[in-house]
Amino acid sequence: MIGNLINMRKIVILIILSLTIQCSFGQACGIYRIKYVGKIQSNSFKIEKIKLPTIKFLHGLENENSKNSSVEIELTNNQFLIELRSHLTSIYENAEDLLRFYKEKREGIPIIFLVIVNGKKKEIQTELTWDNIQITMVKDDKFGNLFELNLNEIDLENDTLKEEYPWDSVVTKVALNAIHLSINNFVNEVKDENFPSSPGPFNVPFRQKEITEFEIIGYSYSETNPHIYQIEFRPSNQTGSGNRITVVMNIKTKEALKVYMQADG
Repeated sequence: MIGNLINMRKIVILIILSLTIQCSFGQACGIYRIKYVGKIQSNSFKIEKIKLPTIKFLHGLENENSKNSSVEIELTNNQFLIELRSHLTSIYENAEDLLRFYKEKREGIPIIFLVIVNGKKKEIQTELTWDNIQITMVKDDKFGNLFELNLNEIDLENDTLKEEYPWDSVVTKVALNAIHLSINNFVNEVKDENFPSSPGPFNVPFRQKEITEFEIIGYSYSETNPHIYQIEFRPSNQTGSGNRITVVMNIKTKEALKVYMQADG
């Protein structure tokens, strides 16, 4: 009789230990992970990093001003992918229930972009609604359910950054297209008086051969014609000093007038 009680006690202890291990590492207690994926579209601005909400924030346990509300990640070819592990419990076993839970906490999620605007680093914040986010459950062999949050392609070519310049994003796109045209003309030895103008007014020949991402580093305007701007660009991957490309733009008619290169300095 005593031996049976001892054996029963051992079995109970083993069951408790088993449940404890599962609650610590597995799905039994609802510990889960999320994986953010997405891409950012921007031809005008260099994006260095982004900040995405932590799981604690998604659960409503952190506010936007808290240092634990977001995680900062670097981009690869303007794409991001990061997996976060929750230290919280969740009873949700499918994407629909988890999305419903997130929606109860807030209407969307804030995203912060660390960009270079006019040669200076700046944080730009936007918010995605849950209608623009897809949540799916991903099967893998790791502990805890994995949910993928696909933020899709986030387009920064809108009026989000308009306040930095006295023109809208259409002018920036036209200026970039003028640079691309000038590069193609230069590489293919197509003669054009203005695209590019080489040598330019500062007697610097046009030498840019590669179409890449460009960032705005400054601008000036004509005192005689306030609609004529000289917008200065340089390759986003350029470090240190180097030549810069100037696009003469009529920001009223949104017309590119001339592209030339000048020495940095």
